[in-house]
Amino acid sequence: MYEKNGLCKFNYPKKFAKQTSKGSDSYPVYKRRNTGEVMKVREQHLDNSRVVPYNPFLLGKFNCHMNVEVCSDIKVVKYPYKYIYKGHDKIAFYVHDNDTNKEIDEIKEYQSARWVSPPEAAWRLFSFSISEMYPSVYHLQLHLKGKQLVSFKGNTDINSIINNPMIKKTILT
Repeated sequence: MYEKNGLCKFNYPKKFAKQTSKGSDSYPVYKRRNTGEVMKVREQHLDNSRVVPYNPFLLGKFNCHMNVEVCSDIKVVKYPYKYIYKGHDKIAFYVHDNDTNKEIDEIKEYQSARWVSPPEAAWRLFSFSISEMYPSVYHLQLHLKGKQLVSFKGNTDINSIINNPMIKKTILT
């Protein structure tokens, strides 16, 4: 894909590099050998500077094109966070005919719609959880040995409560 200035928007061709190193933009600069080999593809002469990073295992497993790169910066958190918490896609639209003499009631014709992708629709139809929340911090009740709080129903026999081995187990211990 080429931009107006004739250069690829993904910065191809890449520079040749003797070894893999971390680039200034937190993406790696992959090892690219200058072997001098040139292949003709669709009337273009291409060398190793135009090879997209790939993983042979993933290509074989999923039988599709995948651009696999490593991003090793804290900014990588922004990408999944953005898509998990962005909410639903929405559009606002109105429908009217071409009659210019007809008075348009904008409030009546305004509609709000929500676009749901097929995977999300299936996920919701099967009542799968959309997001899972786990507490990152557990409240641990501090207590002396054998002095933990015990919950029980009022009509339970006291001997069955005392002899229950689960009473001695707490989150703390």
